Formats: sequence, C-alpha cells, structure tokens
Amino acid sequence: MENYLNENFGDVKGKNSSEEALQRWRNLCWLVKNRKRRFRFTANLSKRFEAEAIRRSNQEKLRVAVLVSKAALQFIHCLNLSSDYVVPKEVEEAGFQICADELGSIVEGHDVKKLKIHGEVEGIAEKLSTSINDGISTSEDLLNVRKGIYGINKFNESPPRGFLVFVWEALQDMTLMILGVCALVSLIVGIAMEGWPKGAHDGLGIVASILLVVFVTATSDYKQSLQFKDLDREKKKITVQVTRNAVRQKISIYDLLPGDIVHLFIGDQVPADGLFVSGFSVLINESSLTGESEPVNVNAVNPFLLSGTKVQDGSCKMLVTTVGMRTQWGKLMATLSEGGDDETPLQVKLNGVATIIGKIGLFFAVVTFAVLVQGLCNPIPEIAKSILLESIFKNTGGEVVVNEEKKVQILGTPTETALLEFGLLLGGDSHQKREKSKVVKVEPFNSTKKRMGVVIELPNGGLRAHCKGASEIVLAACDKFIDSNGVVAPLDEASTIHLKDTIERFASESLRTLCLAYLELGNEYSDESPIPSEGYTCIGIVGIKDPVRPGVKESVAICRSAGIVVRMVTGDNLTTAKAIARECGILTDDGIAIEGPEFREKSEEELQELIPKIQVMARSSPLDKHTLNFVYQALELLIVPSNSSTN
Repeated sequence: MENYLNENFGDVKGKNSSEEALQRWRNLCWLVKNRKRRFRFTANLSKRFEAEAIRRSNQEKLRVAVLVSKAALQFIHCLNLSSDYVVPKEVEEAGFQICADELGSIVEGHDVKKLKIHGEVEGIAEKLSTSINDGISTSEDLLNVRKGIYGINKFNESPPRGFLVFVWEALQDMTLMILGVCALVSLIVGIAMEGWPKGAHDGLGIVASILLVVFVTATSDYKQSLQFKDLDREKKKITVQVTRNAVRQKISIYDLLPGDIVHLFIGDQVPADGLFVSGFSVLINESSLTGESEPVNVNAVNPFLLSGTKVQDGSCKMLVTTVGMRTQWGKLMATLSEGGDDETPLQVKLNGVATIIGKIGLFFAVVTFAVLVQGLCNPIPEIAKSILLESIFKNTGGEVVVNEEKKVQILGTPTETALLEFGLLLGGDSHQKREKSKVVKVEPFNSTKKRMGVVIELPNGGLRAHCKGASEIVLAACDKFIDSNGVVAPLDEASTIHLKDTIERFASESLRTLCLAYLELGNEYSDESPIPSEGYTCIGIVGIKDPVRPGVKESVAICRSAGIVVRMVTGDNLTTAKAIARECGILTDDGIAIEGPEFREKSEEELQELIPKIQVMARSSPLDKHTLNFVYQALELLIVPSNSSTN
C-alpha cells in the first residue's frame, strides 16, 4: 500500500500541489465525511478550471482589442472624424455631455477615434464638467448627481452567509447524521419499552450532544467568517491622492468618481479606468489584464489607463472616466467570482500575519539634529540650511498642502513624509522653495537605481541638480561635501570614513539612511540628457526610524513554531536590514544575511546550498524575490522523503 501511494501520489503535497495531482487525489478520496464542510476552504477544481478558462478568454479578447486598436491608428488618422453620438437626455439634464457607456467604450477599446471626436482628454474633461487643474467640485449635491449618472467605484460582492447556513453545513457531518439516526432509534425503543419520560433519556442525551456540537461548530465558523470579512475590509482600505476644488487631498478609492484627477506614483494600482493627463516616464504593467509581461508606455499618444494595472515606473495625473463594474477590472472580477475560495484557514491566518508585518504603520521622522549637534556641538550654517531645504522640498515625490480646514497636511510615502516634516521642523517654507525655482527635469525613484533626481532652474540663472537615495550609492557619486562652516570642501579620505561611519551607526540602530547631494550644472545642459551620476556635493546623511509594531516578534515566533520559514527581503542596506530582522526575531545566529548583488552572482549549485540558510536579503531587486521563491520551491520538491505515505 505504501509503495502504491508513493508511486501514484508522491507528488501530492500539503501545499502547492499541482491541479492534476489534486484531481487524482480527489478521485481516490471520493468518500469523505461532510465533504461540503471539509473542502469548503480548499480549491474548487471544477470552478477553478472554468474561471481560468473565462479569465484566459477575457485576457485574449482584451489583448486582441489592444493590438487591433494600435494597428488601426494610422488608418484612423486618415479619416474625417465625425460623430453621430447623441447625449442621453438624463445625462444632459444632469449637466454632463457624455454618458458612462460612451466613456467605457473609449478607454476599454483604446478607441483613439472616439477620443478625438470628443476633443481629446481636454474635451472629455469638459464634458464631465471637471477641470484638469482643479478637479471636480466637492459639493454634496453635485457629487450625488455624478454618482447617479456614472455610478460608484465598488464591485459587486456575494451576500454574507447567515448563521443558519453554518448550522446547516455543520449538520452535514456524517458522524452527526449517524448519531441522529441512533438518537431516533433510541427514542422510539426507549419510549416503547419504558414509557415517557424515562425511556427518552438516552435519546434526548444524544440529541443534546448533537445540538451542542452543531452550535459550537457553527458559532466558531460564523465568527471565523466575520473575522475573514474584517480582514478583507481592512485590506481594501486603500487611499489615493486626488485634486478636488483645487485642493490636493487623500480619499478612499471607493469615493472616486468620473471627473476626478488622480495622482499616481510607482507601485500604485490604477484605481479606475481613465486617461493620462500629464506625467513623467510612465510605464504600466498590464499583465493582470492582458497577460503581457512587457510594460506599456503611457503618454499623450497612448493615454489609456485601465483599472487593476500597476504603475511600474514614473508618475502621472489621470482623469477618471469609468468606475466600478463598468471598468475592465470590474468585468474581469465578475467572471472570476465563481472561482471559489482557494485558501485554507492556515493560509488565511498567515495572510493576516503578513498583512500586520507588511503594514507596520506610518513611518515617522527621527530628528537627527541633536545627534549632529552632539557630534559637531555647532548650528547648521544658513547657506547649508538653504541647500538642505531646497533638496528636501524640490527633490521629493510628496507635497505639503493646506487642506480645507486650513491645516497643514503632508502627502506622500512615509519616507517622503518624514523628510518633508523634518524640513518644516527646520523652519522651511515648502511653497516658497517651490516657487523660487523651476523644475526642468525629474527622474523618479525606482528599485533598480535606488535614487531619484531633479534638475531645477535657479532664479539668478544656471541649473542645479539634486540627488537623493541609498546612502552608499549616492555618497559614491560625491567628490565634495559641505563642512560644518557651510563651505564646500573636497571629500578626502578622513571625511569619507566619517560619513560611512555615520551611515553604519545609523543603520545599526535600525535607521533607514538616505544621502542628499547636489551638483551645479552649466547652461549647456539639455533636459533631453540624463541627470549626471557623479561629481556631486554631499549635503548630509539622514536617518529615518522604521518602528516595529508591537506583536511582530511574537507573530514571527508563532510562524516558526508552525514550521513556517520567515524571511526578510528588503531594499534597505545590509546593516539596517540585519538590525530590524534581529529586532523582529527573523535573523538567528545560524542564519545568513546577504545583499542582492552578491546573491545574483551565485551559481545554481551555490544557490541550492545557500537559500535554505538565507534569512535576510538586503538591497534586493524585484527579481531577487522571485528567484528566491522559485529555487526554494524547487528544493522543497527535491527533498520530499521517498518512503512517506502521508502525502
């Protein structure tokens, strides 16, 4: 029997088994107690196959539509553009000149002809009664009218199951059914032999036991389902930056409406279908919709942005045109809703742990001024302070705004927020610095170059480049630094050692370090050229605290006790990553911490020996995580015991 199981079902694992192996195992185990309840958190293979086929069909249709629309561009440009589109009466009465279906057909079909007919992006914005610069009005009445015409940005969800449904599922247990039959027989025989109520004691005792088990099981499952819904609700609490009433602000993605002006950055998921307004070097990953791995360059020529795709590089402003179930993502989700829940309870709990670990909370700035004063005991010279504030407020992806309540609000990533808050604590005026000089070129931050840069035109003429990023990378591009007197001095060996020691000290204290630098450019510089990568003057090193949320270390310990390997893959430098990993209980004495560049140089044989011991990977690229996971899964398949009969 053991040999038979090993030969025919050796590839059936506790997790990550192939669908073909699962199907063979299901066919063998056709008789299961309470099959409906036992398998309710496991893969519904028939529904999965059906959903996968629908998803592939939709992806292929969308891919073909995209390719056909692109191929037809040259022909479309030769046509005399005309339109027989008639604005529906209710849309016109509401103050708009285009309906939701027309908007959806433009973006979903990448219909350049219709877009031109409606006056490009500016014409669409005008017909949506919005402004590219100021956004839509926040008047409650106007927002309600807009919702009535175009809908809201929410997807249809299956109704929650009530408590009685779980009671019914618990009753399907084969053991309870057998006990129920026994209780009935006991009641009939007992009452017939001994009369009521003495003869009913045994039967009623069995019934009471059945009811107790059913209600305990149903209550547990019902509470579990509510917890899953709470986790799902928390996971969906996503905010985006929009401009409304000329004020840039954060709102929930579910409050987005056609006409909103959304600000997108690297890593953001496009929250609705829309059109590109303006931006820099925007690359969109559409693989979730089309299956194409190559990113799409979105610009004024190809302005179409689809919900559910991700910003791979660059940043931009987007005009929202379609929301909710009318978006391409909404239509795709509707076809996949029959796929069932493929996660086991353990996987759901682990996802919750990963969410807690991943969402450590808002980063906050650690004021390094006291440390600098202690190491140097002098104030920042005015000229150095001016350069520092210019670097903070000009070379940033965040923004300091005044909201409708006349309160200062900082928008951006936690790192950008911390730096901007530091600039404000130094007495800086973000609006004054922004208006004082003009931005000529921007190179956004990405995980490959690990730095960002900006070129500005100074008020008195001339150009200046500012650079910010990973400390060791930016410092290596510097040959000068600003000393304690505010004077630019050559970066000699002693100064380099001092700065590197500062970086190392900050990193050992679990601080995320950044280096700020600038470079004076000549008037011969062209905005078509890349920002220079060397010859900079170091302004300083800043440290940002990334506090570990209470309970993280305990969660890691629970995962380890359950046999789950927890690894940290991060873009921080090695010292910072090791300090945080030790604080979380991830890095142990026998574990290995490695940097991405070193990891990528290893051969396949070296990786197979090294990966089981790796607990921390620093300065990693997105591909490193994929390689780590792929090789580790391959190793798991190789080390399955040949004499195991428990698979």
